[in-house]
Amino acid sequence: MAIAEVIAGTYARFEFTRYDRAKPGILGTLGPFLDDAAAGLIAGCTSRLYSEQVQG
Repeated sequence: MAIAEVIAGTYARFEFTRYDRAKPGILGTLGPFLDDAAAGLIAGCTSRLYSEQVQG
């Protein structure tokens, strides 16, 4: 969760929670700590991209 917040702020928390619970794609095959780190990275990046697109 900290990785996601560093990249994109508070909005990334919601994405992280969604990815952590659903474990889509490769996240389901990773270990217990690595899946959280990868989910944080993905959530942070996608939230940041969305925020930048909305702000223009």
